Amino acid sequence: MTKKSNYNQIIQQIKQSNNNNENGVDFSKYARPELIEAASAVANFLGDGISSILSPPVVLVVVTFVLDYVLPFSSSFRRVLFLVVGVIGGLITGLLYGTRSIIHLAAGDAKKVVTEIIRLVTDIIEDISSYSRDPSTIPPVSELVRGAIKTLVIPVITGVLKSKLYGRIILLVANPILKTSSDWLLYIISSFESKSKKSDSSTVKTVTTKAEPTRQKQDRMIETLNTVKKIVVPKIDALVRKFNMPLFISSLICGAITFLCMLGIYTL
Repeated sequence: MTKKSNYNQIIQQIKQSNNNNENGVDFSKYARPELIEAASAVANFLGDGISSILSPPVVLVVVTFVLDYVLPFSSSFRRVLFLVVGVIGGLITGLLYGTRSIIHLAAGDAKKVVTEIIRLVTDIIEDISSYSRDPSTIPPVSELVRGAIKTLVIPVITGVLKSKLYGRIILLVANPILKTSSDWLLYIISSFESKSKKSDSSTVKTVTTKAEPTRQKQDRMIETLNTVKKIVVPKIDALVRKFNMPLFISSLICGAITFLCMLGIYTL
């Protein structure tokens, strides 16, 4: 089965679900392959993340065992000490380097999901504005994003993970990560909405009961989404930079210390 047909199958399953409506919006109508692909990438990352982190330390440990077997040692004690130091150092070095690599992958997938959610919510706002003159029929941006995550993103990620080996066990770790990430995004959106409302109210000189024109509200909500994207994406990049260099330097230092210790045990 090709990726495209697989995504179409997932979209059909979402449309057949009874949990698509949030705030009167049928989110299944907006389930596009781009969003499904981005959410599936996050699911694959969560499902394969353990192997990605463990690959570098496993390689280093295997190399240590090979060297321990091939190299001649003057005593059994030196051989055992060489092995112990190599295994411990290799595990620590490999885990540090593997974590650094996987953070890069996670950041890229997260930015894709955020971008697709914003596109989807923008389409919803424009569609509602096209057939309704009442601006009150458009739910807040935060509620639309919450609905998209709840009815589209989370089901796709959960479905992909359940199809994997040990998927249900992985979900025990993935669910808190997904919840924390979603809450963080919604917190930023809600905070920006609150600031925007305060700013709007402070500039109004006279109070009127007339509803805000739909077009004006649409433009303001889309502007909010674009601003949130400009805030969230750099924050993700900043988070990567924050951990990237310390993890890289730590892995180099740990690797160098391990190598020198193993060299000293073998030569001295």
